[in-house]
Amino acid sequence: MTLYTDWQADAAPVWLQRTNGRAWHEAHGLIKDVAVDACRVATKAGWPLATPADGLPFIGSERSLPRVPDDTDDTYRETLHSAWDLWEYGGTEQGIIAALVRRWPSCAPNILTYWDNPSYFGSDDAKWAQWRLAVTMSTWGAAQTWGSGPLWGEPNLTWGITAPVGEVEELLSIIATWNAGYAVCVAVVVTTPSGDITIL
Repeated sequence: MTLYTDWQADAAPVWLQRTNGRAWHEAHGLIKDVAVDACRVATKAGWPLATPADGLPFIGSERSLPRVPDDTDDTYRETLHSAWDLWEYGGTEQGIIAALVRRWPSCAPNILTYWDNPSYFGSDDAKWAQWRLAVTMSTWGAAQTWGSGPLWGEPNLTWGITAPVGEVEELLSIIATWNAGYAVCVAVVVTTPSGDITIL
């Protein structure tokens, strides 16, 4: 590709082809080259496979695909690159399960919808859009007690649940992001080494 630095100098009239005239045109062509390079870099910043690593979180935010702890720059690039394929399943059981497994590979999510088992939801067809999620979290724990029974918590614990900081909110955020607009998650049952926890 011809640079403006060369093109503008070569396109100048004959009387501006001497040293000073050519340098003047090359300088003006260089300004155009810098502008073109800036536009090229800015455009590529929106492409997951071409953006610098510090641009990945912005693309992830735009595509509602946050980085997970297991991601490397390369795996996160591939995830963002395949966003259209992933979001094809947005609002479906398969999409919710895939998003949960991406974040917690061993969480073994199981979704029970009203139509799978109406009796679980009270056999009331008005609850046709309700569903329940069950997951297994090996790093979470059931509620602990203080003295004779009150639940207790510390800054690094979620009140009543010994879960790593932010993971409860992260779980609920994934559900809210991938859930269908008409569907209502009425319960999240979390199996932990110290017992089951029901959230929501």
